[in-house]
Amino acid sequence: MGYKWEVRPGAQASIEKSIADVVLSMRAEDWLDMPKVMVVDVPVRLPSVALAFYKQLEREGLAELASGTVSAPNAAALANKLAQCASGSLYDEGHEAHAIHDAKLDALEDLLEAAGGPVLVAYAFCFDLDRIRQRFPQAVEVREPGAVDRWNAGQIPLLLAHPASAGHGLNLQSGGHHLVWYGLPWSLELYLQTNARLHRQGQQQAVIIHRIIAEKTIDVRIAEVLADKRTGLDALMFALRG
Repeated sequence: MGYKWEVRPGAQASIEKSIADVVLSMRAEDWLDMPKVMVVDVPVRLPSVALAFYKQLEREGLAELASGTVSAPNAAALANKLAQCASGSLYDEGHEAHAIHDAKLDALEDLLEAAGGPVLVAYAFCFDLDRIRQRFPQAVEVREPGAVDRWNAGQIPLLLAHPASAGHGLNLQSGGHHLVWYGLPWSLELYLQTNARLHRQGQQQAVIIHRIIAEKTIDVRIAEVLADKRTGLDALMFALRG
């Protein structure tokens, strides 16, 4: 992303001490009967042509599409373009999506066949939603009227949700126990809250979280960032458990 935040030496302990008398951490798994959860990374290899296209974009900040040249003027814009490309498409300057590869769609198809039951898919970009629905006509978007009730009644085999709109407040634990991350977010909060749509009290089966990660792309870095953030969060929450 071009920058990062680092805790100064000794600052972690100072912060914990400063807020210890006004903050108490209470984790659901410490007090509630929570289901087991397993995270499974699903690495996918981009086709050689797509990977070469990705590497050129990464190296030069430019990409040639049928509609013209796409550029990334800064690190944040480049990170977003790289995430798009890793996911399978790329927006041009007019916000029209151009397909780059089908690697993640193919991986999702394999996961759906292996799951043998309802699957919740978290996507990152609007073109992900469009392409998934085109490949899998049975898919339903979580914002459609009645979708949540139908999912929890076992009537929807494939439910699609964006973390920013479905990461909080929805109880989806009755409809299935498989979650697929088609594209990971940078935000740890959105990541954890979306996982919690299935991994919550009332879930009757072990939750399996599949993360489709394109090899040799920014997907790998996003997964690392989430892990680093989770480590820091867990350390703070442990210190405040009382």
